[in-house]
Order: sequence, then C-alpha cells, then structure tokens
Amino acid sequence: MNNYYYKIIMSKVCKILYNNNIGSVVLSKNLKLNKSIVNIIESEGIDILDGREIFKDLIFKITKYICEIKNENISKCELTLLTNNLNNDIVNNIMYLTGNVKVVNIVTNNIKEYKNLEEKIYEKFGILIRITNNKRKSLASSKLIFNLDFPEEILNEYYIYDRAIIINIHKKIKILSKKFNGININYYNIELSNKYKEYFKKYNIYNNFSNNELLESILYNGKDFYNRIDFLEDNNVIILNLIGENGIINENNIKDIDKF
Repeated sequence: MNNYYYKIIMSKVCKILYNNNIGSVVLSKNLKLNKSIVNIIESEGIDILDGREIFKDLIFKITKYICEIKNENISKCELTLLTNNLNNDIVNNIMYLTGNVKVVNIVTNNIKEYKNLEEKIYEKFGILIRITNNKRKSLASSKLIFNLDFPEEILNEYYIYDRAIIINIHKKIKILSKKFNGININYYNIELSNKYKEYFKKYNIYNNFSNNELLESILYNGKDFYNRIDFLEDNNVIILNLIGENGIINENNIKDIDKF
C-alpha cells in the first residue's frame, strides 16, 4: 500500500479518534516499524504512547531494583534528579522519593522555584534536599542519577562521575565524555501481573504490543501520581531489566559498579 492510501485510511482513523475524544494510541510492534503510518498519526496531533510517561513513575521501583542487585538497603540510597520543569508530577515524585531514600539531590537551573519545594519538604518530613547547579561539582560524586528532562547538549556540559549509573527518563541520551565508564540507561522492560496478561490475551493483543505501552494506556487514564503509584504496587508491576545503548544491561554490570 502506498503513502496516498495510508494517508486516506489513517486520516479516517484519526477522525474517529477525535470524535471520541481520544488523544493517544498504542501501536502494535509491526505498525511502529511503518514510518509512514507513524508520521501521519503524529502530523494529525495524536500522541503515540511509547512508555516514557510511565518511566517517570518507575523511579522508585528502578532504584529499588538497582539496590537489590547491589545488595544494598534503599533507605540508605542517595540519588540525584536532573530537572528544570517543576510540575505536580515531579513535585509528588520528589516528595515520595524523599520519604523512602536517604538523600535526594536536585540539579536544576530553576533554583528559586526548587528552593520553595525544599522548604515544603523540610516542613513535612524534617528532611533537607540538596539543590544545586554547579556544572563542575553537582554530578562529580553522584552515583545514581535520574535525568528527568535535561537535553543531551545540557547534560554533557556537566562533569559526571565516571562510574555513575544514569537513567534518562524523557528521551534517549548519549554521554559524550570519554572518561565516562559508568552505565547509561535509556529505557526499561517491565513484567505485567497475571491479571493483566490474561486481560490483554483475552483480546488477542498481548503478543503484539509492548508491556510498557499496554500498561501506560491503562495507567494514564485520568489517574493522578499517587493513584498511579498505588496501581503499580497493587498490580505487582516489576522491573524486568534496564536497557542501555547496546541493549539489556547485565545485572553483573550493575552489581560491579561503585556502591552508593
């Protein structure tokens, strides 16, 4: 089928989505490989779910996954968040993490806005978070880093600890420093509970779609941050593995990296 017919068919599909107030879709593994279809859907303003939204809600689970591999207690873990965009999800994520790990560091250009958050967290938990933006020192000793929204060109302006584990939430990032010998993670795989496996198998779609995207299609149906976190816990969603530039990260590589 040529692009002309793709455009006609997909325009009709997008119209049906609009008429039913549907602003996002999950594409099957085969359809995602068809660039023409992807481009047409995106040009119509329809969001194609890619598992990135749920990624930010998995920060605690990923931290726990890494700590378990390293045989370390998550309550003693120190992590660093890179973020310039202060919104409700990020605020709630920081609050949630602060209550479950030892130290949360925040590296940001928006020092003033995050200072207000620092005061709120201290009032609620009696815990101080560290806020900084020194490009030579902020990440020089950070061993576990979650990059929430720093673009590649900005991240690479910072001196990064050469044995750090970096998890890029918003998009795939390449670390350009030749001294960096840590782990650069750009994606993840999850395991669904049997309940949802059976649910998706019932409609004959389980094997044709990514687990990450299937779960995201359920999780982002009007749920707020804490509803989503409860959903992940209640449905026993687990991290299967983490994915780096060259594929799945071997657990031994995580185990052998510097201790927190």
